[in-house]
Amino acid sequence: MLRIKLLVGISQFLAISFGQKPTPNEFLLVDSVFLEKISLQDEQIVDSCLNIYHNSNLESVKLEAVSGIVELCSGISVWTSYNQWLFEYTSTNLEMENDVSRKRRLLLAQADAINNFGFYFQIYGELDSALIEYEKSLLIYEKAGDQIGSGNCLNNIGSIYYYRGDIYHAVRYYQRSLGKRILVGDQRGVANSLNNIGLIFQEEGDITNALSYYNKSLIIRERLGDPELISTQLNNIGLCYLILNENIEAEFYFNRSLEIDSKQNYQTGIAYSYFNLGRCFHNENSFGKALEKYHLSNEIFIREGNKIESGNCLAAIGQVYTESGQDKMAIEYLEKSLHIHLEVNFNDGICQAYEGLSKSYLNIGKLDLAKELAEKSLEIAVEIGYVNRIKNAAHTLFEINEKSGNIKAALANFQLFKVMSDSIIQEDAKKNFELNRAAITYEQKLTFQKKQSEQSIKYLEEKDASQQKTIYFIALFLIVIFALSTLLAFRLRRNFLQKKEIERQHSEKEILLKEIHHRVKNSLQITTSIIRLQKLSLSNEEAISALENSEARIAAIALVHKLLYLDTEIKSIDLNEYLKELLNNFGLNSQRFSLDLNCEAIQIETDVATPIAIVCSELISNSVKHAPSNSEEVINIRIDASIISNDEIKLCISDSGKGFTPDYEIENSNGLGFEIILALIDQIDGKIKRIRSNEGAEFEIQFKTHIRN
Repeated sequence: MLRIKLLVGISQFLAISFGQKPTPNEFLLVDSVFLEKISLQDEQIVDSCLNIYHNSNLESVKLEAVSGIVELCSGISVWTSYNQWLFEYTSTNLEMENDVSRKRRLLLAQADAINNFGFYFQIYGELDSALIEYEKSLLIYEKAGDQIGSGNCLNNIGSIYYYRGDIYHAVRYYQRSLGKRILVGDQRGVANSLNNIGLIFQEEGDITNALSYYNKSLIIRERLGDPELISTQLNNIGLCYLILNENIEAEFYFNRSLEIDSKQNYQTGIAYSYFNLGRCFHNENSFGKALEKYHLSNEIFIREGNKIESGNCLAAIGQVYTESGQDKMAIEYLEKSLHIHLEVNFNDGICQAYEGLSKSYLNIGKLDLAKELAEKSLEIAVEIGYVNRIKNAAHTLFEINEKSGNIKAALANFQLFKVMSDSIIQEDAKKNFELNRAAITYEQKLTFQKKQSEQSIKYLEEKDASQQKTIYFIALFLIVIFALSTLLAFRLRRNFLQKKEIERQHSEKEILLKEIHHRVKNSLQITTSIIRLQKLSLSNEEAISALENSEARIAAIALVHKLLYLDTEIKSIDLNEYLKELLNNFGLNSQRFSLDLNCEAIQIETDVATPIAIVCSELISNSVKHAPSNSEEVINIRIDASIISNDEIKLCISDSGKGFTPDYEIENSNGLGFEIILALIDQIDGKIKRIRSNEGAEFEIQFKTHIRN
């Protein structure tokens, strides 16, 4: 729950209720019209807190009593009425207050009320208004030096960015919130922040880290004993197992959560449990049971006024109808979901609705409309960075273009789908069998030695009572041997554990390095795929040429990365190997171009490799681009690389094309390609010059390397 938790001692007042005596407006503090449809539980809370309010002369107790109504009551009309009273009371009294202590107390109560306004806007999907209120509240808390209040507000702001799909800012605010909560020992807040960070990992597909944060949060919440928070945590853990397709584990956690919420009559929690149980049945293709749970969940979210989650329920119902072949029903529910999520500007929900609608329209043969919706889904998915949504939209576009006969676009979509599907699956660490066996053997040896010592002593005592001194000596000797054996075993075990820890850390670093390389490779492939998709939608030749140049530059960088990735010693790159790969990647027509490579065995450091890669790519692209298109003469492209001295390399790139005009100077070129070349050569402290102009183009590049060749 996002509202501030304030504990009020109300148990001794629960015998008094509205049903037992009428309560005038003076007692209620607010207009009784807001309390006409109050539940019995809220009725008891209001009456108990107001008795505290009217029986105390201390303003701090009075404010806490009203805050208790705001926090503990579930009826929206009830808690919002008292929250408005709290805001008006503090605002009025702050205008005339000069006492520092009382002014701070009123400011903090006002900050609580403003924070609750933000919560109200958030549950109704008005995220911009909610953010404004949370930021107002944060300013007051920070001005008053209230670290707990600041931590709560930072967490709430993080949740707004999360719902907007802005993961970067969501994590940033959650981490700030966690830092403040740890600083002041706010265990309830720490658990909340851990849960929210776990939620981010879950959204990003890192289930191992998500479960780690969720379980840390669950331990704290079970220690605090708050049923509502425990239930929420169980639900989130169940979701992780649902993602892993472990339905039995998932149902176990969801049913535990539902049991707790049902006892507490916590309607929002019950709704989430129904929804998640629906997802379990959905995974098992039990469509009837899934629809039943989704509808039960939606009814509660509608009553609670939670538009975002109601939209999610409608989308889930639509998906069930799509998968069961009832596309008209699917479209009806997905349109409702889209309308709600557009209204509250929930990007992930909008993306999901477009995705579902595109599939349904594809199924009924409306290909143009299906394509339009799938492209909208892909655009939003790329914007918010959700890999799963990008993959799904790309696959739908592939199917649409394939059915439409647009094979080129279909292949581009399929390539994007494959790139997004390719990910490293992280497995949980295996138990160390050898370590367990060694520990067991160690314990067995100690037990055996102890028994042996005791038997020896007993035997000597029984044999001859007169030999007590000898027995004591032998016993002492055995004890020393036992102690030395124990010490030796302890040291051996410690060394064994240290060795295993070093091996584990080394293994983790190797996995992390592979993961980094894999993510860089995927990012470059995604960028190339998106550029290719963009080219298909353009008709302007200049724009297409610009995109092709960008694609060639990315390909050159990708090639450097590939050589780094394949080489375990990533300090340098073999220039000869790189140039061979670069020429092969151009895929030039052998009837129009011939390629000559004359390169000595040269190693260059990685800092130099990427600039040289892009420069070579630019010059070769320039030779191909400006080659005569109507000439039957074969254009020769030649690359020579040699070592001038121990630390200086000369690289010559030439062609037999038409060349440049005699007065052409590379420094005066206005082309973007040569601007990039000059900037990169300057970056590595190199030199470039043009050698000849009438018999084709030739450029000589000199640069230094710190690797001895």
